[in-house]
Order: sequence, then structure tokens, then C-alpha cells
Amino acid sequence: MREILEQAGAGKSQLHISETGTYDYSKISYELGRQRPNKCKTRMPLKDSLDQIPDNSFAVGHLAYSEETAKLLEDFNVLFIGRDIKAVYLSFMIYQLETGRALRDSQDATWANDSNPARQFQKFIGVRGDKLMTKYFTKILPWRSQPNVTCLNFNELLVSKFTETKRIVKTIGDFTDQQVWNIADSSFEQPTQTLSMTKDRSKYWSGVAHQLIEDLMKKYGVSYP
Repeated sequence: MREILEQAGAGKSQLHISETGTYDYSKISYELGRQRPNKCKTRMPLKDSLDQIPDNSFAVGHLAYSEETAKLLEDFNVLFIGRDIKAVYLSFMIYQLETGRALRDSQDATWANDSNPARQFQKFIGVRGDKLMTKYFTKILPWRSQPNVTCLNFNELLVSKFTETKRIVKTIGDFTDQQVWNIADSSFEQPTQTLSMTKDRSKYWSGVAHQLIEDLMKKYGVSYP
């Protein structure tokens, strides 16, 4: 997503917008930002955070939906990119491990120190499953119904790069099909900042893990897509 927006001419603000302040990742290294994001956070109201975004630039965030927040964002083009909820659970666990953030909560010791990947993931779901569902999924998914939101699917972006790239750049301006192809090709040729797409994660999956997440989705009435 970042690569496509940059190739289409949007400026990279390096800002992450939250309800309680702005994270400016231009101030610290990539690794420190992943490990200690509060090092680059300035607390401020959401309206002030949004005012920090330069014109014709993009920022990222995981803002919970509310009518008040929707009002603040009504003049923005919002790109909502989602992916399979089960994949998000595993991605988040691995992110916590890779950045060293996994053991900051004493409860994490029950899963982070397990050397068996499948069992580790099952324990992670047991410890963090409800919190992830209530903090993120139930509060973010309602954005999909807003008129200024373009909904995208991570997997669709990978398999239908021209179609999905065209939908993304349409939020910026008018592009010919050839320009869209050029943007897509240039974007997908660039190395990503993470290695998540190149890692084999099959060792973490089990029927138990699938069922645990299915049960959580049913419990909270969540589905995606």
C-alpha cells in the first residue's frame, strides 16, 4: 500500500495517527520504532493529530469507529485494507515476538516461552484473543460502511494487482491504464519493510487454532470479509 501511494505521487508523512496522539516515525530508526513506538509519540487530541498530516500526503492508523471520529475524517480519503482475521492473529503474535514486546505483560510468559510453534499460537489466542477482538476488530470494521472509505482486501491486492492498484490511485487522481500498470509494477518490485510475505507460517497452524479464532469471531459477532 505504501509503495503504491508513493508511486502515485502521494507524500509519505511517516505519521501514525491514534486517538491519543501522533507517532512520528521520521524521528527514530525503523527498528526502534517497532520496539518502542512511544519514543516518537506526541500526545494530542485526534483533531490536532489529523492536522499534522501534510496536504497530498498519507498517514496510517487503526482508529476505532465513532460518529465523532467519522466527522473529523469526512474530508479525508480513507483506505481501509483488511485481511483474513486468522492471519492477523498470527501476524500480530509474530510481530510481538520479533520486536521484543511480547514479555511486557506478565501473562505473555504463558505463551511467549513455549518452544512448540503450534502450541505457542494456541496459547497466544487464549491470552490475547479477546483483547484483540474487542480493541481492534469490533471497533474498526464499522468503517467499511462510510461513504469516504475505499475498502480493500490484502489478498486481493496480491492476486489482482492492476484492479486493486487502480482502485487505490483513483482516490488520488485520474490515471490512464498504462500509468496504473506502471505504478503497480514499480510498487511490487520494491522490497517491503517486513519479511512477513516470505515466511512459512504453516508450523503455527492447527485445527485447534482455527477453531479458537472461529469461536472468538462467533462470540463477538465479527466476520471478514
